Amino acid sequence: MKSYSVLLICSLFCCAGKAPRFADERLAAATISLSDKQTPARIDGAVYTLTKPAKAEKELIKLIQSKKELFKLEAPAKELSLNKSDVDQLGFRHVTFSRVHKGVPLWAEELKLHVNQQQELYLIQGQYSPSLPATFNVKPQLSAEQAEDKVRSQLSLQTVQQDETKLYILNDQETPRLVWRVIAATAKLAPDQWECLIDAASGELLSKTNLIRP
Repeated sequence: MKSYSVLLICSLFCCAGKAPRFADERLAAATISLSDKQTPARIDGAVYTLTKPAKAEKELIKLIQSKKELFKLEAPAKELSLNKSDVDQLGFRHVTFSRVHKGVPLWAEELKLHVNQQQELYLIQGQYSPSLPATFNVKPQLSAEQAEDKVRSQLSLQTVQQDETKLYILNDQETPRLVWRVIAATAKLAPDQWECLIDAASGELLSKTNLIRP
């Protein structure tokens, strides 16, 4: 009886500590589309069933960790930041992670995971970059105030929402770069609002988008 009890206890501990991972046969049956950065753009198919729905976000991170070669992320727990997790009227959970590097978000990059009522992860959608080199420096050469001054001088946009000025990593070319996102307008009560991206090294205006759509 003693040996049986020991075996049972050991078995329980082993099961409790088992890390989530994809079943190879379920993943093989899924339809996987890769982006031009070779990260998953879309994975269709019930590739995994949650064991702890109440801690879905943590379980999904560990699941991604189990397939680093597919998701191209070396440390998902550090490179994915929970942006949103909600359950719709049908009982489906939708979890959105933002891509980050050393705490700095990557511009317009995210990973979405969708779980149905049976707790099956049935759809994964991604638009993100693989892990950046550990040597990539996230310290900008231009300060937030200098970036705001660049917007004022280059675009004659006098009003800047200073609490909206944020640092990002833009990785739309071969070499990623730090950028400041600045929100500005021609005047305090003007009916326009512009989202500007300023290179955090050179001060170059990279893009200007009108946020007030007609």
